[in-house]
Amino acid sequence: WDINYDLFAFNRFDGINECFASKKCPSDLKLQYLHALFWAIMATVGVGDDVKPVTLAEHLFSILVIIVGIIIMAYIIGTASSALTSLQSADVERNTKLHKIGSYLADLNVDPQ
Repeated sequence: WDINYDLFAFNRFDGINECFASKKCPSDLKLQYLHALFWAIMATVGVGDDVKPVTLAEHLFSILVIIVGIIIMAYIIGTASSALTSLQSADVERNTKLHKIGSYLADLNVDPQ
């Protein structure tokens, strides 16, 4: 079996200075862009500094998991927002009907008690 284990190797490094000092940074331009994309997504979403992929497979998997998480959270927030909006519109409709009934009764000079 000829398996390339370097693709799945985990080499943890802390900070950009140690990355360059230990020569564990991506040397290929494509991997550097992929690492930059991962960093941008991680920094935007706020995943934190605990996820540090080094290999191509780790970068792709991390980016995929972060994007799936973003999609799930957007769906949950959108559903909750839609539910609250429908509740609010039902409340506005009820208050409008009550106001019309109150105006009609006031036009007929009906005692509120």
